[in-house]
Amino acid sequence: MDAEIQSRTNKANAVGFQLSRCFFNKKEVSERTKLVVYNSIFRPVLTYGCESWIRNRSIDQRLETTDMRVLRRISGVNRWLQWQNHIKNEDIRRKMNVVSIQERVSESNLRWFGHLCRMDSDRLGREIFEARMSGKRPRGRPRVKWIDSVRSALTNRGLNLDTGRQLTENRSIWRKFVNKTFVIVIIYIFFLLPS
Repeated sequence: MDAEIQSRTNKANAVGFQLSRCFFNKKEVSERTKLVVYNSIFRPVLTYGCESWIRNRSIDQRLETTDMRVLRRISGVNRWLQWQNHIKNEDIRRKMNVVSIQERVSESNLRWFGHLCRMDSDRLGREIFEARMSGKRPRGRPRVKWIDSVRSALTNRGLNLDTGRQLTENRSIWRKFVNKTFVIVIIYIFFLLPS
């Protein structure tokens, strides 16, 4: 994972640097236009392939550092001003109406989880997802697995893994759940799911 994240952040930094030189530093370009370019060019480069990432605190921090570097450039706040005026990263994101990079990766993980759960059981992706290793686990703390990232994202949205699996069967409801349109999802969970 470290090599993958390093590759993504290096490529995103290169794209961010090029866009900063020729686009983000221009005063005559509106912030809204800069955000459109940011969402359509920079973010996809940074999050390419994130559906299969196993997240931990260090990965989240590296992604946020890379993401915030560009967001600060767009908003016109440098590190010194941010520190001097006690501006938090969340404040910059809220002002620009941008979700955090961790939330974007969680959405991608959940989207891929739904796809895997709806796959036919004879497809390779589903077989790998449901495969269990034989043998004895080595000593020490168990490694964090991809399903742990999914379980964490589901818990943050108020569901457990089993309910999440049931919810994936209805694709439109699952899509609304992943995008945090809760009202319809809550009605579906409590009134329409069989007990």
